[in-house]
Amino acid sequence: MKKLTVEEMYRICNKYQFFTNGDNSQYDKLFDVVRKDSEDLSKIVTILWVCSEQSYEEIYNILIKELD
Repeated sequence: MKKLTVEEMYRICNKYQFFTNGDNSQYDKLFDVVRKDSEDLSKIVTILWVCSEQSYEEIYNILIKELD
């Protein structure tokens, strides 16, 4: 599994239109979590889910696929 970096998270968010309901401050907080806890996918998926239109399961499955 690839390491999740801020750059990779940004790419994934753009590719799948994640975080469309979040603002810049929340986006910065997401990146802080990625920097500190990149292996805690459940935490990252929860943040994405709250600020996105997709379901938790859909986001989780996409992240797993992208990082594989």
